[in-house]
Amino acid sequence: MGLTDLFHRETPQEKIRKYRRQLDRTCRDLDRERNKLTSQERKIIMEMKKMAKQDQVDAVRIMARDLVRTRKYGQKMYRMRTQIQGVSLRMQTMQSSSQLADAMKNVTKAMRSMNTKMNIPEMQKIMREFEKQNEMMGMKEEMMNDAVDDAMDDDGMEEEETEQEIQKVMDEAGLDFRTKIGITDTTLPQRGTETQGETDEELDARLAALKTSMK
Repeated sequence: MGLTDLFHRETPQEKIRKYRRQLDRTCRDLDRERNKLTSQERKIIMEMKKMAKQDQVDAVRIMARDLVRTRKYGQKMYRMRTQIQGVSLRMQTMQSSSQLADAMKNVTKAMRSMNTKMNIPEMQKIMREFEKQNEMMGMKEEMMNDAVDDAMDDDGMEEEETEQEIQKVMDEAGLDFRTKIGITDTTLPQRGTETQGETDEELDARLAALKTSMK
């Protein structure tokens, strides 16, 4: 036995395991003894038959008494083994219950530690801050989307304004052109309309007049 074994204090689980090993060893010893008694019983029966053939009645009676004692002793050993086995099973149940209690103890300790570390007001504060920041992020995202939409709309407005400026310049150029050639709106035919009673000869004459004035 070393110094470690000298100062080591056995736990209840270790004691139960040691006792169960002892009980199991006792059961094995009883089984061996009962097997020996069974073998001895067979020998006695064979000897009784032999003596009976020789008419040794007294010897047969003595052997019969020994046979009865041997059988009773074997039955007692069997009952003892059964009781020891029952004790071993109860100790196994106690060991399982002890392990269950230890497990529950560890779980309870862990739960107590978690409950101690869990700060409900702090968690509520964090959740409120999360909701606030999430809402702000949503608002900023919506503002960015509106800004992008406005930028796209400005491009459309710029395109429209560009077309208007081009049309304005063209209109001014057309007005100058009509002023230069001395033609007013009343003398030019309107596009898309028909002049009633105007013949092909009249149209040719007016075109010739336009060409002459441009020279």
